[in-house]
Amino acid sequence: MRRYFGLLSALVSAWAAATAASAQTAELTVTAVRTLPVPELARALLGERLGSRVIEAVRHDYEASQSVPRSVDFFTQPFAPWPRLNRICQTDVITIEYNWADLDEAQPSTPVTIFHIEATSRYLAIPEPPGDPSDPEYQRAHEAACAALTSARGAFRAPDAGDAQWLAAMEAEWSRTSSSSRFDFACDVSANVSCESTPQALSRLRLNQAAIVQRMGCPEMRRRGQINFCYRLIFPYADAVIDEPEWDMTLVGEMQDGSAPVEIRSLRLLHMARPIVLH
Repeated sequence: MRRYFGLLSALVSAWAAATAASAQTAELTVTAVRTLPVPELARALLGERLGSRVIEAVRHDYEASQSVPRSVDFFTQPFAPWPRLNRICQTDVITIEYNWADLDEAQPSTPVTIFHIEATSRYLAIPEPPGDPSDPEYQRAHEAACAALTSARGAFRAPDAGDAQWLAAMEAEWSRTSSSSRFDFACDVSANVSCESTPQALSRLRLNQAAIVQRMGCPEMRRRGQINFCYRLIFPYADAVIDEPEWDMTLVGEMQDGSAPVEIRSLRLLHMARPIVLH
């Protein structure tokens, strides 16, 4: 909780600093936001306090014009979440959306300003450190492993770090093609020929490809002591101009006691036909 408020405070400070900077003559330009080294761009947009935590960035152009920068996602140095959860690291992702709608006739020297800023947490699964999870040495090894990560762009969305732990375990299970026969596959229309390839597609889906990850209501538990974890994941088309949903996954995991591994109780994967665009 303290870390959340720290990030929120840092974002407010970054927004204030960026707003003040936009009133000065030394503004960022189209060329600058597209070519500045990541550390320099992060400090210019987020300020020193938050910008110094950034280790990499993903820059996005406006889909209709490769000359117009749309936004940038900054990924901060991963850290062990609190409460600590085995095998999970957390990164803060700060998204800066530029005033791209005003840049139709943009030139390299055209000034760029911040239109919107938001932040969220994403998660990475790491190998289990050796030792007893209750041992302080294990905890230090976990923290060191997160701090040693040099990339975070593979982080995935989850409602919180606890959900990330269960989702990572279930991803490892569904990625094994030999288990695909246990699951339910469907298509939104019977004429969708892609239905035939849906079971093969499951093993290729990765958590970090999901644009939406939500908790959902769980079915009735079958046995005493059973704990269910239920989610809906939406995976967009890889080449979509906007986030057009391609795969809609309903995932139910179960655990029999507090120390047992989470296993998939049911998985339903629905393929969504691409919408027909009328011109």
